[in-house]
Amino acid sequence: QVFRRGDRGPAVAEVHAALVALGRLPAVPDEADFDDATDAAVRGFQQDRGLVADGLEGPLRRNLLRL
Repeated sequence: QVFRRGDRGPAVAEVHAALVALGRLPAVPDEADFDDATDAAVRGFQQDRGLVADGLEGPLRRNLLRL
């Protein structure tokens, strides 16, 4: 499954938590919205890793977020 701006739910909350752990987002309790801040954090992560910075968060990138 691929997540993008506007998506929401428990899986998006996991992506958000990983970005918080990496210091790319501030901690917000129960954050489950893929909003503009999440999009920017995903794009920054992608760019830093040499990936296409498209703001889409998929299985490969989810694995990279766990590194």
